[in-house]
Amino acid sequence: MSAINDQLKVLIHDAKGVCDFKHQRFEEQFGPDNPELRNILQHYKDTFSAFRNPELWLFRIPFSGQKLLMLIDKVDLLPPDDLPGYKKATDNLLDYLDNELLNAALDRLRNATASDFNALAMDWVLKIISEVEVAEHTFEGLTEDASYVELRPKEIFLTKNYQTSLQNNDLQTTNEDLNLLARVHKGLFNADVIDDFLFFYSKYVNFMEIKMSAVV
Repeated sequence: MSAINDQLKVLIHDAKGVCDFKHQRFEEQFGPDNPELRNILQHYKDTFSAFRNPELWLFRIPFSGQKLLMLIDKVDLLPPDDLPGYKKATDNLLDYLDNELLNAALDRLRNATASDFNALAMDWVLKIISEVEVAEHTFEGLTEDASYVELRPKEIFLTKNYQTSLQNNDLQTTNEDLNLLARVHKGLFNADVIDDFLFFYSKYVNFMEIKMSAVV
């Protein structure tokens, strides 16, 4: 969702790719039914599947890029006949992912407060505001477009009230809210014609109308 963990996502993707490739080489050497290899395969499947949980990535996951790269390289550089070395290197990599990263991310998620989630929503709102301001300068005719002229004052009013409600914790942001805000931001950022921009802009306005209707 957010870019705060993009570097880690790339490294975990690389780690899985290395494990997949190296495991195939070891299966060619020892056979896919080798008990040691089957245990290793199950371990790394369990670990990497856990990182597919989108909620895991809501908050920043601290990690050492240097250490993770070193652990990945140790798996990658093993000759395909060193099964004990493969088990040790894979265990070290997966233990780091499990114990240092996954557990920390799950703890952060479990301990997250309403204020934490509202702060994430606020971040997306600020990014959306920035995209709207950029669009007014890059889309010729946007500020004269009838739909935009109608939506703009409503959006400004709703955004201000929505931000205030987030700051005061008058609202409870859900993961679905964050996903929608992320999609809106991406849609506004990628829009190359006014109609596409207005589609996501109106979606943002409708979202805020629904959220603010719940505020007493």
